Amino acid sequence: MSFSEKVRAFIADMRRDVPASYKSMDTEEHFDKIFTKPLGYLFTRFFIHIKWTPNMVTILSMFIGVAGGVMFYPEHFGWNLLGVLLVILANILDSTDGQMARLTGMKTALGRVLDGTSSTLWYIAMYCAVCCRLYDDPIPFLNGPTWGWIIWAIAIVCGLLGHAQQCTMADRYRNIHLFFLKNKHGDELHRSEDITRQRLALPKEGAYVQKVMLFIDGIFTFSQEKITPTFQKVYNGYLDADEATREGIRQDYLTGSRKYIQLTNVLTFNARAYLFFALVLLGVPLLYFPIEFIGFGALKIYTQRSYEALALDILKKYKLPGYKEKKSKSGIWNKVFFIVGVVGVAVMIASTDFSQVDWSGRVLRLMPLWLPSLLCLWGVIYVLQALGYGITMNWRSKDVSFGQLLRVTISGFALNHVTPAGLVGGEFYRIMEMKPKLGTEKAVAATLTFTVMNTFSHVMFWFTGAVLYLVSGCPGSGVVTAGVILMALACGAGIVLFLLFCKRGLVVSLMALLGKLPLVGKKLVALLDAKRDQFEEVDRDMEAFYARHGDFWLTALVEYVARLLEAAEFWLLFLALDLNVPYIYCVVALSCASLVGNLFAFIPMQIGTREMGLALAMSWVGLASPLSLTASIMSRIREIIYTAAGTLMMLVRNGALPSATKDEMMDAIEEEILPQDDGEPPVSEGDWQPGMTLDAAPAEEAVQA
Repeated sequence: MSFSEKVRAFIADMRRDVPASYKSMDTEEHFDKIFTKPLGYLFTRFFIHIKWTPNMVTILSMFIGVAGGVMFYPEHFGWNLLGVLLVILANILDSTDGQMARLTGMKTALGRVLDGTSSTLWYIAMYCAVCCRLYDDPIPFLNGPTWGWIIWAIAIVCGLLGHAQQCTMADRYRNIHLFFLKNKHGDELHRSEDITRQRLALPKEGAYVQKVMLFIDGIFTFSQEKITPTFQKVYNGYLDADEATREGIRQDYLTGSRKYIQLTNVLTFNARAYLFFALVLLGVPLLYFPIEFIGFGALKIYTQRSYEALALDILKKYKLPGYKEKKSKSGIWNKVFFIVGVVGVAVMIASTDFSQVDWSGRVLRLMPLWLPSLLCLWGVIYVLQALGYGITMNWRSKDVSFGQLLRVTISGFALNHVTPAGLVGGEFYRIMEMKPKLGTEKAVAATLTFTVMNTFSHVMFWFTGAVLYLVSGCPGSGVVTAGVILMALACGAGIVLFLLFCKRGLVVSLMALLGKLPLVGKKLVALLDAKRDQFEEVDRDMEAFYARHGDFWLTALVEYVARLLEAAEFWLLFLALDLNVPYIYCVVALSCASLVGNLFAFIPMQIGTREMGLALAMSWVGLASPLSLTASIMSRIREIIYTAAGTLMMLVRNGALPSATKDEMMDAIEEEILPQDDGEPPVSEGDWQPGMTLDAAPAEEAVQA
């Protein structure tokens, strides 16, 4: 055979084999069809000839891609161009391993994990190179401060909340499309519980690499399932349906999915990588982060909602399990709460006198430092409060994830901040959100118990502030010192009474005691008589929670630590204002501000009350009122941001797998890592008490064991 005949034969084989190596014509990007796949085929023939496996090619692409990423560190066009070429070569090799696997049938679970890991390592190298490159560069428009650790924080946020989420979603929906397109259980649409069973089926001794790979694959797949909750219902219904229904679902899904599949491809490698290359070569790599987080993030939200709307239409059309004819009341209430939150945020902004702050000085210049610090600090505080809320409802419950608890906690406190009805709007919201998960009785019990414990932590914090003031030498006047002594005595008595009455009914006993006061006593007695059943129910909930001594004291500790961390906010703000105020004075000041704000709880959103309390307390230590007011307004900015975020979260509905799926996974995991129970039956519905879940007894035994 002549050389020209060999070339023609090779081209004929290439035209036949390249399309055969596609996952599908629907899901392949146009750029890959004309560039990446043909070049990948040339490498495929070469590596097959030298008897390499697809996994060996994947590992080679990892090293080349990471080396390319490092080349983006120097501000030199030649080195940057070399980095671009190396990453493109790594991407071609990444395509090669997939073509080899499909043409030779050499598909493995290890290959699936390595394939996802390789591109992740490239981007980590690229992100790190850009962060090191920008570390000492000045922040635009601020005339002085450099990026420093801020650029690393930006990269981490964009990477975890932007890039990772976008690629995870895109990969899932591409695999879903392939599953229906091939009209069979495609190898690449896995379920996390199947992966868990596969891992647990391995021998307990040995097979460590396979166990690690399956564990990583299981986590990745589970994260994909969490962001596609409506499709999960369609998928489970599809698997249980008859052949005619399956075919109808398949055709309907493919028809709808084809509208978005190429748009979904934008969230994968090519668009973001070549955008990154262009910005680096132009010398403005910093622009990549906002474009990725905002631009690609908006596309991710749009495509995700479109796919979920498609899945919902299929649920409705075929009446699959999980479809509900009646609209959820909690969804309606979420919109009501959202409107209240939006109005409240607007009022908070309008009522804050930003002109009181010297924006031309350190405040604005250091905003990239103090504002992210406050947001991170309060992120920790909200995590602690979500943990406390979870403990009250039994933190071993499988009904509510910690992410859901955190979302409800932030949104609940956002409503507390903006509702004018005595700062209690968040409690009703928490109950409405938890009711579908726990049932009405448990949701009310856990929420009211958490509210009581939160109030108790405030009293402990006020007591701490008063004691620290007295220990620090009473810097204020004699009248102030006398008032603080009275506050310490009142708070100390409140703590003792709370602990005593928790055993036999706090609310009823307190109402009866207050009923002896002049003027308001008769009204309180009448209220107690009218609402005695409700008050007694709250007392029973609190008694049951107090009986769980470990959880009770852990909740009290968590909430108390959260209060102490709140004082760190003003300590950081005073440092930003170039004031070295001792931390104990910040605790004293915030306890005073908190007490004044709660005494005037009838004032909507604590407008002016917290500022008044803070200025009063700081004047005791000789700090000028304008400076304390500046710190308070800076704190308000953080509060407005979190309140706005909590308000937006009210529209977010965290998806979850069907309960049967979660139960199967938990059963499989418990068989491996938890000892079997001793035969004692679980707590029944009729024996439930506030603060317990129906599986509380076995779960507690397992954890103790």
